[in-house]
Amino acid sequence: MKSSWSSLPSAWQEAFGLAVDSYLRRDAAPIGAVVTDGAGAIVSRGGNAISSHRLAHAEMEAFAGVPATLDRRAARLFVTVEPCPMCAGALRMMQLGNVHFAARDPAAGATRLLQDDGFMREIPCAVHAPRIPALEQVVVALVTEHRMRTGHTRWQPTWEAYQPAAFAVGRRLAAEGAHARWRRASIGPAALYESVVSFCVRT
Repeated sequence: MKSSWSSLPSAWQEAFGLAVDSYLRRDAAPIGAVVTDGAGAIVSRGGNAISSHRLAHAEMEAFAGVPATLDRRAARLFVTVEPCPMCAGALRMMQLGNVHFAARDPAAGATRLLQDDGFMREIPCAVHAPRIPALEQVVVALVTEHRMRTGHTRWQPTWEAYQPAAFAVGRRLAAEGAHARWRRASIGPAALYESVVSFCVRT
C-alpha cells in the first residue's frame, strides 16, 4: 500500500481532517464529511459529534450547513465511513446526487437503502464505493483503534473480515497507545495519515 497525503483530492483531505479532529479532540469515532458543489468546491463540513448528541453524525452535521441555493443533483457527499441507515435516509431527503465513502461499514453501512423502494429511488443518488486503498485502510485502522480502546467490540468480527490487515494495524495501534501519543503531540491530519500509512506498510 502506497499513498501520500499530497496525492489525496482536496475533498478527501478535508473530510479526513474533520475525522481526525473528532477522533483526537472529542475522542469520537473518526468520521468526517464534506459536501461539494458541481464544480467541486466544498460548501459544507461536518465531523462526528455524537458525544454531544446521539444524532450528531458527521453527515448530519454537514447536511445542516448546506446552502439553500445549492444545485443538489450536482452535489457530492464525501464521508470517511459509509453512511448508516439514519444518514442514508437523510441523504435521500437532502436529494444529493452522489455519495462517496472512503471505507465501507460492514456492520452498519446502509447505502443499499438508497435502492430499497420507490421512494428512495425516486431521486437517484449515485453511490461511489471506496477507490483509494490507502485511505480506506487508514480509516479502518483508526476506527478499529477507537473501538478497541473504548470497548466497542460488538462488530469486531465483521470489521476484521472486511479488512483483516487494516484491522490488525488498528488493534496494534490501540495496544501501543497511539491515540494518547498523537493527542500529546497535537498531530495534524497530514502527519497522522502518513504515520498510519507507514505503519500499514511495516505490518
